[in-house]
Amino acid sequence: MAMAGLLAIAGLLLGLQFRRHAAPPPGKIMLVVLPFQNFSDDPRQNYFAEGMTEEMITQLGSLNPDRLGVIARATSMQYENTHKNSGAIARELGVKYLVEGSIRRSGDRVRVTAQLIQASDQTHLWAGDFDRELSDVLQIQSDIANAIAAEIQITLSQQTRQRLSAGRRVNPEAYEAYLQALQARNQRTKESIERSIAEFNRAVTIDPHYALAYAALAHSYTLAPIFAVLNSAEAMTRARDAALRAIALDDTVADAHTVLGFVKAHYDYDWPGAEREYLRALELNPSSPYAHMFYSNSYLSPLGRHDAAIGEMKKAIELDPLSLPFVSFLGRTYIWARRYDEALEQLQRAETMNPSFVQNHERMAHLCAHWGKYEEAIDEDEKARLLSGENAERVIARRN
Repeated sequence: MAMAGLLAIAGLLLGLQFRRHAAPPPGKIMLVVLPFQNFSDDPRQNYFAEGMTEEMITQLGSLNPDRLGVIARATSMQYENTHKNSGAIARELGVKYLVEGSIRRSGDRVRVTAQLIQASDQTHLWAGDFDRELSDVLQIQSDIANAIAAEIQITLSQQTRQRLSAGRRVNPEAYEAYLQALQARNQRTKESIERSIAEFNRAVTIDPHYALAYAALAHSYTLAPIFAVLNSAEAMTRARDAALRAIALDDTVADAHTVLGFVKAHYDYDWPGAEREYLRALELNPSSPYAHMFYSNSYLSPLGRHDAAIGEMKKAIELDPLSLPFVSFLGRTYIWARRYDEALEQLQRAETMNPSFVQNHERMAHLCAHWGKYEEAIDEDEKARLLSGENAERVIARRN
């Protein structure tokens, strides 16, 4: 009996070892990076934790995009300070793995902890603790990405392995400016866009070889006309210059190609050039929902390739399912395709997410006008103008 028991235990251990090193399952694996927690004594370091979350999403999303999909920032940040457990989050997002982490900043040193959780049974598959100088923060991100790739059996290309093991360092002051700019840009107000542009410019002034900061600066410039920070001509010119500088420094920065495609489509009307840049961005980072979205609305829809445009928007939403702008914009894409019933269903879905989203009411007004429901179109247009802050008396006067 003792021998039989030993054989049974040995068989169980062998089986566990076999399962651990068995070939990974086919298909694409989905993962979410939950918001890193700020364990520093200073709550003003929240920007650093937010930046670490966004950087880890980008880092993991570029490992092997054909095999690993990573949920985008807008959806990930919805779970900040959540009381939901990892199993519930995984079910909502349809992911197999979750990454949790924290940062503790003290002067020029940073301590980062991270752990990988398997959603099916909430098993902690890996955990790491890194205590280093702030200048080594990029290498910390690479080490975490390497460990996660090994644990979930993601094959890395030679180029990716070289990038992760390059021992990259960053100027701490430039990196801080970069993270503060990211936080400001995500707030989406006139003042925050102005601040993001100033901070990204500070980052590249400190470190003129900071390709990611140039690409992020280019992105902020594309937002400037929307928030009345710059006129379109000046903003697009600056965005182009910053994107080209990023690409000159590092041709593998996907966001720079996305912005350049946006400029070529919206400002230069260079359609072949726009397509080339969008496809390059998607080749480099298929996990970028913005690359899918801009390829859809800035290239495919204007050229009448509506089915492909809808497909790209669905990919963007798959990567960022709780992003209200993406959910609503798919409704707009259906309108352009004259698939009005599907447009209505999509816009109604966006309204349940947030009934105060201005652009969704504008799109609903357009849809009602296409259907000839002009009174309803006027009602939706009025909602949009009131929600955007327009004077109520003025709105009523225009109706009469």
